Order: sequence, then structure tokens, then C-alpha cells
Amino acid sequence: MIPQKITSPNNATIKQWAMLKQAKHRKAQQQGLIEGINALLEALKAGVEIEAMLYNPDRFDGLDIVLDHLPDAQNPQLFETTDAVLDRLADTASAPPIVAIFNFPQASFVAEETALFPTPKAPNSLLLVLDGLQDPGNVGTLIRSAVAFGCEGVVLLSPAVDVYSPKLIRASTGFVFRLPIFVVPAEVETAQALELMKTTSGWAIWLATGHRLVQNVAYGTIKSVTAPVALVLGSEGEGIRLSDAELASYNLVHIPMEASVESLNVGLSGGMLLSHFYGLR
Repeated sequence: MIPQKITSPNNATIKQWAMLKQAKHRKAQQQGLIEGINALLEALKAGVEIEAMLYNPDRFDGLDIVLDHLPDAQNPQLFETTDAVLDRLADTASAPPIVAIFNFPQASFVAEETALFPTPKAPNSLLLVLDGLQDPGNVGTLIRSAVAFGCEGVVLLSPAVDVYSPKLIRASTGFVFRLPIFVVPAEVETAQALELMKTTSGWAIWLATGHRLVQNVAYGTIKSVTAPVALVLGSEGEGIRLSDAELASYNLVHIPMEASVESLNVGLSGGMLLSHFYGLR
């Protein structure tokens, strides 16, 4: 595979690819950007189709590693380039030495209709559900935790983050490519989605909430679970979008903390809770 050269950030192809930093262009072109070798290797392991890879030969010495992970069926364009070009493509303050353009997997979002939710594969299955989370850094961190603690997938209740934003891919270190992502349309409200997951798909719904309702339990006191767990996290601003009466119809769990602290970062909270439920298996 012989690399071509692009040295100008004003090259027409570079301008086209740089548009992928915006969500509307990613959606229209069904393509995205991967920054850095770690996320790129994760994408390759997951079989994601790479259209092109651009790297600065003066700063990048891992090309052989990348090519070793490239599936035989793939033949992406390869470009030696400059930091100025990589800066044009990357959205970080300091551009990584390699950037790739990838095509969205055909089965990226396996649930974009009302009743399509994952079915537990085993009695001890674990699922992560994110209700209205839109910060790519937090969601990327949570997806990384979901992989680490054996989740079978991630469900995003709208309004949802753009799963293929470069920031989310970086925050997940490319683990976003490892799990099925279930994106639920905006017309499906939280209460309806959770009820479908419970009654149709067979998940036991556990809501992470600071509400001090009677049945809200500290996570450390949970010593066993008897059904597949769907852990639901809400945004730090809104929490889970259910009324107190709706909350009371599910299992509620909280993280004990000092009264002077209102809440923890959702990425940290989610990691702690997923780790606990994973340990119960």
C-alpha cells in the first residue's frame, strides 16, 4: 500500500472531510472521523470500514501496527500529510499524528423504532440506559464503562448525544464500536420506553436517582439480583424524566454521599453502579 501525499489544509478533499466535524454533515454523508491510534485500532477490531487514513510520518511510527489490524477486505486510501492538515481535520487543541475517515456501520443503531429493544441473553445480563444525556465526554466515558463491566448494549433515550462525534469516540477510546447502540426516537417518552423494556424485553429496571423515596436503596446494600438488570441514568441537570409516582414503580438505587454534595458526575456514578452490578454476577 503506497501512500499518497496531501500537504495543504485547503485541499478540496481535506475541506470535504473537515466538514465531518459537524453532526449534520456526518449524518448526511454517513461518515465520521477517528483521531489517534487507540480509537482507530478499536474500530478496526470491530470491523468498521475505513475510507482513508492520514498521518504525519515525522510524528507517527505506528503505521505497521495499524496495517496489521486492517482486515484483508479493506483497502483504504493512505496519505502522508502535515500537522496543518491534521489540525484541519481534528477538533482537539493538539492534533493527533493520525486521523481516519470511517463509514458508519450499517447496523450502528439497531433500534430506531418504538418497540425494538435488546433482549437479555442471560439471567445475569446487564444493560446501560441513558435518559437524555447529551454530553459526549460523559457518554463516551459511560460507554467505556459499559464495555468494561460486560453490558450487552447501550440504549439512548432522546434527546441523545451524537454517538459518532469525535469527542465521544475519544472519550470512549473507540469502545463505542464494540457495543450495539439502541437509539430510541424522540416521540417515545421515557416512561413508555422503560415499560417496553420491562414488559416486552424482560429487563428489571433499576433507576439511579437521588430521590429519597421509601424504596430507594444504597447500592452497597444490594447483595443479589434475580433478573437481568437495565441500569438507567439521567442527566445531571434533569435526572431521569419520570414523575415521583412513575419512579416508585421501579427499583431505585442511589450512591450514599455527604448531604452537602448534591450529586456526582454522571460518568463517575455510572461507573460505580455498573461495577457493583457486574460484581453481583
